[in-house]
Amino acid sequence: EGGGPDSARSADRCCGSHFVRDWAPAFAGEREGESIVAGSIAFPRLMRVGAGASMELPQVLAQLGLSRPFLMSDDYLVRSGRAQPLMDALAAAGMAVRLFADTMPEPDVHSIERALAVLREGAHDCVVAFGGGSPIDSAKAVAVLAVHGGTCPDYKAPHVQDAAGLPVIAIPTTAWT
Repeated sequence: EGGGPDSARSADRCCGSHFVRDWAPAFAGEREGESIVAGSIAFPRLMRVGAGASMELPQVLAQLGLSRPFLMSDDYLVRSGRAQPLMDALAAAGMAVRLFADTMPEPDVHSIERALAVLREGAHDCVVAFGGGSPIDSAKAVAVLAVHGGTCPDYKAPHVQDAAGLPVIAIPTTAWT
């Protein structure tokens, strides 16, 4: 065990052929022998990377047993024509898709409620986020609310949401998302 960045403690271990580094932040007030509550991260079952990967959306949905996507994007990606190829590919695959292009930067409760109302007009079985952080964050919120109900404030910390919402397929259009 050695020091890592920002006073973090790290441990290196080998998992099969993969080298893994575990980082445990040193919390203020942490004492010897105290444990740190760990969270969990669920990585995607499928990941497509590279030029043209977004056009594999119909195949990915079919592989997951999904066929009625609710596509969330933003006005820019629709006006620039970037969302249309996805819509065309889904239609060509016989998938009934509905587009919600009114996600906004820094989504608020009202924008999530508008998207949820549009989603509820159809029998959607998943949410596809196409865009940067705002469409992706909005899609995650809509997916949970669609299944579990309530309002956005119901899910504020310290609430822990460990039951899944609708499946979310994210197609990030920015490198940092």
